Amino acid sequence: MLKIISGIKKNTNIEQPSSVTRPTMQRVRKTIFDMIFKEVKGKNVLDCFAGSGAMGFEALSIGARKAYFIENDKSAFHVIKSNASKLSFNDKSVIINVDFFKPQTFKHLIKDHIDIIFIDPPYGKFRHEDILSVLNELGIKGLCIFETNEMLENLDYHILNLKKISDKYITFFKNFTS
Repeated sequence: MLKIISGIKKNTNIEQPSSVTRPTMQRVRKTIFDMIFKEVKGKNVLDCFAGSGAMGFEALSIGARKAYFIENDKSAFHVIKSNASKLSFNDKSVIINVDFFKPQTFKHLIKDHIDIIFIDPPYGKFRHEDILSVLNELGIKGLCIFETNEMLENLDYHILNLKKISDKYITFFKNFTS
């Protein structure tokens, strides 16, 4: 079980999908949310490759206005729906079961300006340039928080912060491109 680490749902357990995802470690989530705590309140977030939805639910727990969850795996999608219900966040959650790399199939479902984007793709499966290209195609600008198992190379964005936690790299940057 995963646990929400802060906010109104602190210490609430949430489900995680069986073997299809790699949840963000609690220590990594704590570091991220300690850094962006003040920026989350009243904002809309996008949790890409959402898995359990922990990043989006953590944001909602500390005051985000709405969270969009993109998850391709059907069992993970159902886990996110179950977690939203358990946390009483159904009205603040838009959960989309779709391939992230087919933005034309879900662009119309993102009805709000997105302020913060959590990106935690399966390690080694996708190029970060392709992921950022989808965000640009969607017209999504804002604070990106990208978790990887290696340092991002050739990133054409303004890096605000870079943290290494264990074997994880967390890159904070602004996506301003058009």
